[in-house]
Amino acid sequence: MNVILGAGLAGLSVSWHLRHRDCLILERSDVIGGHARSVVHNGFTLDHGPHVSFTRDDYVRNLFATNTDGDFHEFPISVANFYCGHLVAHPAQVHLWQLPEPLRTSCATDMRQAASRRDAGLSEAPPANYAEWLRQSFGATFADTLPAAYTRKYWTVDPTELSTDWLGPRMHTPSPAEIEAALVPGSLNQGYYITSGRYPCAGGYQRFFERFAEAANIRFGADVASINLLTKTISLKCGETLSYDRLISTLPLPAFVRMAVGAPDAVIDAANALDCTEVLLVDVFAPKIMQSDYKWFYVYDENLLSTRIHCVEGLAQANAPAGMTGIQVEVYSSRHRPATAAPETVAARVAQELIGLGFVSAADLTAGRVDIRWRSCPYANVMFTHKRREALNTLWTWLEAYGLERAPDDLAASTDWQSCGPAAVGEIVMAGRFAQWKYFWTDDCVLRGKQVARAVASNWRESTRP
Repeated sequence: MNVILGAGLAGLSVSWHLRHRDCLILERSDVIGGHARSVVHNGFTLDHGPHVSFTRDDYVRNLFATNTDGDFHEFPISVANFYCGHLVAHPAQVHLWQLPEPLRTSCATDMRQAASRRDAGLSEAPPANYAEWLRQSFGATFADTLPAAYTRKYWTVDPTELSTDWLGPRMHTPSPAEIEAALVPGSLNQGYYITSGRYPCAGGYQRFFERFAEAANIRFGADVASINLLTKTISLKCGETLSYDRLISTLPLPAFVRMAVGAPDAVIDAANALDCTEVLLVDVFAPKIMQSDYKWFYVYDENLLSTRIHCVEGLAQANAPAGMTGIQVEVYSSRHRPATAAPETVAARVAQELIGLGFVSAADLTAGRVDIRWRSCPYANVMFTHKRREALNTLWTWLEAYGLERAPDDLAASTDWQSCGPAAVGEIVMAGRFAQWKYFWTDDCVLRGKQVARAVASNWRESTRP
């Protein structure tokens, strides 16, 4: 029996790709989807942040299209930034003309110097951290004013505390020609790694994958108390004990280690060294029709709690009742920057911020025509702090003794699905963003599930071969 911990996208993908054969999914809650699930409130459909499928992987694109019977729409992705009362198209480094003076000129001067150093081949030491990478890429003024500020809000640490192995194509470094184009008033320039996205016409993002749960063997309300890796048993908080032949965990690694019976101190220390952010999702419902082509907004101002904002009807009209807007605001915290107020206090402050940002009418808020709710998500994003790789190596080495088969890229921040090859699976398998502690999106979770399922099926064929 393959026991899968968690009915999030990775766990569902494993079971679905195995056609649910010999699979039991244990899910603590009463719903599927994990961080990718959709919820409904008073006619609004809400995801956990602005979930959009922008994968270029044909398999996932076709699978999601089939799962919705083609009932999705595809649209260009346009994003904007708020900075000190200015609306700046994203990415800001190629829209310098929208920044105020003298910041605009200072950013351009530093960017030109940084580009000249790169073009001249002047050797610089590899950046020791994200802060150094930002300065080498954009110059000090832009780096310290915009992305460094957003890092402290979104990642909850200073850029010096982050490595650079997670970056990939996410931050565009402009060429000299692009810097000059960025200064032309009215110009809209390319530089964002997301160009188009897909979203279901109704039912929220979850509709892309909810068919994975059809005919799946899922036990809801199955809250795991402990895992005995020696006896290959799982104890539930209800008192029941289950046995497994293969354990496929999608749980966050620190939680998994806390459940493991007899985990050594060094392993517990390694698990505790892994960092992640928490997010408070503030949902604000107001009688207003938003007029904007932007799908979401980043907020650079460090005096504002709001970090990222999107309107749910901007992804699909069916996500909100007619004449209404559903605004979702993300506010981040972590052990490095704990929340300083109760959630209801944060939500009330966010509603006031939305007035200044133009999303909510002060009159509507005063008159009680605005509904404010909040949801807390303890695991939001993996933080790529400097201890991550060492901590992961300790954890994977420990789990090898219990049947984990290590992968060549198990310390990498992401997986290159074009070159990673087939997986080797043993009696312990990790799948998903927080189980593998990687920079995974939903397509990565689907592909990891497919990869694990193929390896399990291959083992079945080997075991039945005469």
